[in-house]
Amino acid sequence: MKTILPLLLVLWTNTFAQEVFLIDGIENHPNRDGVFNLQSPDHPGIQVDCASFLFGITLTDQQRNDFLYLYQNECHYIVETLFEYQDFKQPACLGLHFSGKDWRLWKSDGDCP
Repeated sequence: MKTILPLLLVLWTNTFAQEVFLIDGIENHPNRDGVFNLQSPDHPGIQVDCASFLFGITLTDQQRNDFLYLYQNECHYIVETLFEYQDFKQPACLGLHFSGKDWRLWKSDGDCP
């Protein structure tokens, strides 16, 4: 029992470590092919890089610079899906879990949990 309680506590706290952002647009980076800027009212500095040696999502601002590694197929899936949502004027929610190295992308009705 003494070992189960700390394990449950760690699992419980990791479930809340995911950050969720409303994404209402995507555009090509003006100077780099294969790099895309995500438009979000929640955070202005979200970038998806499908062209560098390491594919991934970078979240930057004045306090932090986080990177989430993606496999090539994941990177292209995120970009293609966001462009598709944008064509239909459908916002998306992007959940990023940097310490767990995981992500989620789903359609939104304009509000993300």
